[in-house]
Amino acid sequence: MIAIFNREFKSYFTSVTGFIFMSVFLFISGLFFALTDLIPASGEYNSVLQSITFIFLFLVPILTMRSIAEETHQKTDQLLLTSPLTLPQIVLGKYFAAVALFFVTLLITCLYP
Repeated sequence: MIAIFNREFKSYFTSVTGFIFMSVFLFISGLFFALTDLIPASGEYNSVLQSITFIFLFLVPILTMRSIAEETHQKTDQLLLTSPLTLPQIVLGKYFAAVALFFVTLLITCLYP
């Protein structure tokens, strides 16, 4: 499972998918962060955090849409299915890689003043 996690996590940074996810998320959340200063009496960061959950509703499919489909396209799905790993371990390895990218992106948002 760790090997699948490592391969998936690295693939997010060797393909465009991870960078698109991070750049779109950081742009939109930065926009929401900047707009909270423009609205009078709305200096709370709580509204930005609420908008982040809404942003992820649309951006998470960008991360996960190619996870299994890319295996089928590259014909490596048969290799994975014949490995000693069970199907839940394969899915969890891919899931944890997407969650790790999610947390890396959230850590970058901690740099907002």
